[in-house]
Amino acid sequence: MSWLTMLSTASQMAAQAYATSQQRKAAAEREGVARLAGPEAIRQGELEAQDRLIEGRRAYSAHLARIGASGADVGAPSPLMVGLQTLAMSKQDADRVRYKAKMRAWGYDLEANQAKQEGKTALISGILGMGSIAAAGAVKAYGPKTVRYVTSME
Repeated sequence: MSWLTMLSTASQMAAQAYATSQQRKAAAEREGVARLAGPEAIRQGELEAQDRLIEGRRAYSAHLARIGASGADVGAPSPLMVGLQTLAMSKQDADRVRYKAKMRAWGYDLEANQAKQEGKTALISGILGMGSIAAAGAVKAYGPKTVRYVTSME
């Protein structure tokens, strides 16, 4: 009977080891994806920020063209101030986009760190699980035997 117990214990330990390795692999993949997503979020944010700046420059150019078409002096303070305000607002928009991108990247970095910790936890859990299975198998095979007594009332 003890060889069956040993076989059962060994197969349970192998299953625990396989499950642990799969959990660690999944955690490592999640970590890798999150580590790639952070720089990509910053890159996308930078592109969007550049788009905002370009939009602001276009609006400013269109504003100057309208002023010039109306016959007003393009260099006069009032129209110039409106144009500069437009450029300043587009710069603020671009800065806001960059900040949001950095926050997304920071979130991805947190996800990566969490996935890395999950992988470590899976390893520890797997080792403890295999030790528990081995101990249970040893108790089954070599531990105290339970004796059943049958009493009859006849």
